[in-house]
Amino acid sequence: MSDSRPKSTDGLMRYLRDKKGISISGSSQKRKLMNIGYYHGYKEYCYINTPSNHVPYTKFEELVAVYDFDAQL
Repeated sequence: MSDSRPKSTDGLMRYLRDKKGISISGSSQKRKLMNIGYYHGYKEYCYINTPSNHVPYTKFEELVAVYDFDAQL
């Protein structure tokens, strides 16, 4: 059974690295993740149109670029 407690920011970074294959590390990326939030930052942009059409992010910077672009619209 999985742990239902919310993950810490470090735990979210580890999850993005280990489970989603996204390169994320360091205090500046940690701060950015805290500022945009996991659900607004990753969950909102993890697929296009349908959940089966995942975006193959490999770097946190790619995710931030999409987030920043969307915020400017």
